[in-house]
Amino acid sequence: MRTLVSLVLLLLLLTACGGRPMPTPEPLPTVTPQRLGPGETVVPPTPPRVEATSVVTPPPPSPPPAAAVSAAAPTAAGLATHVIDYAPQLPAGQPRPGTCRSSSLAVPSRAAWRCIAGKETFDPCFTVGDGQHVVCEPNPLAGSPGMPVRLTEPLPQPDLLAERGAPIWLLQLPDETVCRLAPGVTGAVGDKRITYLCEPVKGKSDLVILGDPQPGSVWTAEAAEPALQEGKTIVKSSSVVPLRAVVRGPLLYVPATCSGVAAALSQMLGVDATTDATSFADPLTGQLGAGCRVTATVAGALVARPPEDLLPKMLASQGWREDLRYQDRDPAHSAAAFRRADVLCLLSTKAHGEPRQYTVALRCARDITLPAAAEPAPRPAERIVFAPGATAATLRRPIATGQIQEYVLRALKGQMMMVNVAQAGDGVFLSVYTTDGVALASPTANVRRWQGRLPDTQDYVIKLAGRGDATDLALNLVIPVDLQLPPAGQSAAMKGIVEPFETMYYLLPGTAGQRVTITLTAGERNVILEVAGADDGHLLLPAAAGQMTWAGVLPTSQDYLVRAISSGVRAEYTVEVRVQ
Repeated sequence: MRTLVSLVLLLLLLTACGGRPMPTPEPLPTVTPQRLGPGETVVPPTPPRVEATSVVTPPPPSPPPAAAVSAAAPTAAGLATHVIDYAPQLPAGQPRPGTCRSSSLAVPSRAAWRCIAGKETFDPCFTVGDGQHVVCEPNPLAGSPGMPVRLTEPLPQPDLLAERGAPIWLLQLPDETVCRLAPGVTGAVGDKRITYLCEPVKGKSDLVILGDPQPGSVWTAEAAEPALQEGKTIVKSSSVVPLRAVVRGPLLYVPATCSGVAAALSQMLGVDATTDATSFADPLTGQLGAGCRVTATVAGALVARPPEDLLPKMLASQGWREDLRYQDRDPAHSAAAFRRADVLCLLSTKAHGEPRQYTVALRCARDITLPAAAEPAPRPAERIVFAPGATAATLRRPIATGQIQEYVLRALKGQMMMVNVAQAGDGVFLSVYTTDGVALASPTANVRRWQGRLPDTQDYVIKLAGRGDATDLALNLVIPVDLQLPPAGQSAAMKGIVEPFETMYYLLPGTAGQRVTITLTAGERNVILEVAGADDGHLLLPAAAGQMTWAGVLPTSQDYLVRAISSGVRAEYTVEVRVQ
């Protein structure tokens, strides 16, 4: 009976390898196995940088693999192993309709399936990210992109218990023999488990791989020829061989769009943020892929709260949800993860140097196993509208730590616009943009006040970033009326109406040394005059003086801001300017 069981096991293994009789054995090249010291472990190489649409050509004579990215050149006589990270893509051609009823037996991944198209069963089939198709039985080693299948039913829940991070499911030996990950529960030879079944090659012995392949610049594996002896499965011959290539994956992450989080990061920290493509590794599951990365370095003096406090609140205010399973915080470094729809972002911050600086990195990627989702529409900006005839508006709002508020105001070409934010603390900063995103006041300027002539008639966007503690703020916007300076010895006048407790603003160009008289005339002296430099804020006549006339020599060449301030009632008035 035991002899019969062993024979059945061997026949099953040989059937999985193609069911051919074993030809005369051919010795395999032998290398010294990788040996580890006490307590040492084998660490896989760092995942390569991955582009979702890259196709990397392995060395001759193998054809180029489809939808794969390489970490190194192939091995032959000691060269580095060709590591292929397989990224599923939908091949060209007419897809066949089909269904996937269970997880793959061939590849232990939540993105791998056992599918049926017509009367044929295919395994493995891989998710391609649109939720509507899979690609079946690709072979990156042979350059075969696989067969596209259009799903007629939704994919089932994957078997997460069988997942192995980024499994290695294809090996290529130095003679180009291909070995596939053995499905399900496999047999053992002695104390070693059969992990891979090698495809039969004419004129060569059928082989299996024992144990796991060992990573390194040159990966190795133990290739064995099984045989029956006295009713037991034994190893007829075995060698530790260098691997020409390994295929791992599928890569479950593809690049997300980082432009939105980069803009928010720059706004919140007040520094330029750089964006580039990068490899992506999920530290929780071990899954690999490609992503985008946003990095920035900020001086501690620019932020009232450290980035590890600010940025999670900023992301939360934009609809991101923190995944607490990734949380890792210590005094010098912190790490956290945030999810929104099918996108995972990994945030890390590191404090260093004196004076204190922070380096921030945000890596984002889209999980192809989750339903694809469009970027959520941004929260609409609050529109600011001046009251009829008014030259200013003030908005009073609370602002939370890490919050970015957005306002929009329509104004005319050539008008002077003045924006100022007042707050209880010092943690709120502003920036101003045109409709097409050109910064008039960049977030990297780190200002609370801006003024300038507007380049066009359009909407203008004002953003406020709360970098400190939650506080109340007042956003003041002024678009003054331009006054024309009359010729020497003459005067110019303009009539106006000011509402109770409001202020009307006028802008007067002036040259240093000019002698000017500015007069407000109102029926019951219920309008107060104030005059100040528009650029330097220097008061020539404070409102507290309660005067309606100022006469003197302009100290500098600049625009001067003339304010007509209501004393509490609606009033009609005339402002007159005379140059001596």
